[in-house]
Amino acid sequence: MKIIEIDKGIFINIDKVFKIEMVRLEKSEKCYLKFFSGSEGNYAISKEFDDFDNAREWLSMQTIRAGATKEIIEL
Repeated sequence: MKIIEIDKGIFINIDKVFKIEMVRLEKSEKCYLKFFSGSEGNYAISKEFDDFDNAREWLSMQTIRAGATKEIIEL
């Protein structure tokens, strides 16, 4: 189980997510991520990012950290 914090105080189990959408804010480069789990109407929204590259990089780092934490706990 990989738990990540997607916004201040909002946590999700990334293993239960079946779809991630990157959503751009209107008339802006800023974006956020939508994490879907369970059904299409069940989702959580991440913090805002300056652009898609920052969002992708952040998601990769959060997932890596969650995996590393699990390995440390299992030791």
